[in-house]
Amino acid sequence: MPSYQCRGKTKLWSVRFEVIENGKIITKRISEWEGNKLTRKKDAETAYRKYMEKYEQVPHYKYSYLNIQDKNFKDVFNNYKIYKKDKLKDSSYYDEFKLADNHIIPYFEKYKIKDITQQIVTDWQNSKKKYSYDYRCKMRSVLFNFFEYIFFNYNIPNILLRVEPVPIPKGEIKEKHFWTYEEFTTFINTFDDNDKNDLIYKTFYTFTYYMGTRLGETCAINYKDIDFKNKAVHITKSITYKISKEEKEKNNIPYKITTPKTSSSNRVNMMPDALIEQLKKYINNYPESKTSTFLFGFDKPLSEKTLNRKKDDHIAFAEVKRITNQEFRHSHASLISNATSNVLLLAKRLGHKDVSMTLNTYSHLFPNFDRELVEKINSLQPQNK
Repeated sequence: MPSYQCRGKTKLWSVRFEVIENGKIITKRISEWEGNKLTRKKDAETAYRKYMEKYEQVPHYKYSYLNIQDKNFKDVFNNYKIYKKDKLKDSSYYDEFKLADNHIIPYFEKYKIKDITQQIVTDWQNSKKKYSYDYRCKMRSVLFNFFEYIFFNYNIPNILLRVEPVPIPKGEIKEKHFWTYEEFTTFINTFDDNDKNDLIYKTFYTFTYYMGTRLGETCAINYKDIDFKNKAVHITKSITYKISKEEKEKNNIPYKITTPKTSSSNRVNMMPDALIEQLKKYINNYPESKTSTFLFGFDKPLSEKTLNRKKDDHIAFAEVKRITNQEFRHSHASLISNATSNVLLLAKRLGHKDVSMTLNTYSHLFPNFDRELVEKINSLQPQNK
């Protein structure tokens, strides 16, 4: 609520109230309007009303505290999008709000914020049962974060806290697939080094398998990132095709070079000799890769569609189980876990923020971790004679 005050000596009025600027709640004080002092309370009331009329015409990420409950869900959510624009990577922003546009806004746009009840959210969640468990969890997470935004800024309780989580269906959680070293070798040997087209994709997938890089990270690699002297690769960027239509038209390209997924994904990883040998063979056949924007693809990154087609064709030739591009990363984790039980080393190579993320994802690859740890501790103890 606005607070009006008349100062004793001057007999002039002012008004204090809260608004949102740059994503934060601030206290605003008006003591004059359009160059005129506020000599009456009525003048202060008029100044406040005119200020708020102008204020509401400009996106401020959030609406004022006073009227948020009466705002339409879609209007508030659109302001939430503006608020999140500079806080998410382009690919994450694209994924989150494409999902919202398809599955959240169409359902809730007819409601005001104050009218959304526990039952309405429960009904929405139940209406998505035809989708996979993981995808329903993503939907719920986007909606949950929106109501957290409202709670944080307006102290309106998050209604999702009163709605049961998405139930885990029996047998729906998919097992992570990965290749053993033998399966990878069988796959990679279906490519012909003497075929220059084959050589590109053989080297690409050899790099991805031995380095554990994400698809976008491998696509973004250039010759300058490779340090043959120290047998290392500097992973500092990624490629994403998840950008807005406006940005595609502005830059006249369908992709964007960005930083890796997280700050910890900026890393320097050592290369095994098998990869170094393959890279040298590739560069000798494609000397233009030394000066091109991208090591693979040269002037533009390899497309995910082409990579998938090549991968699936050679999986069929090799007669090994089908895995996704992301599961090359799982296969790398399996390779490392067979060589060492050092989870910290695996976390570093994968660019994980912390070891807990690695253990949550790959704990099944370390079945003997506890036993080996205890054995090492026991070895430190003096032996009884």
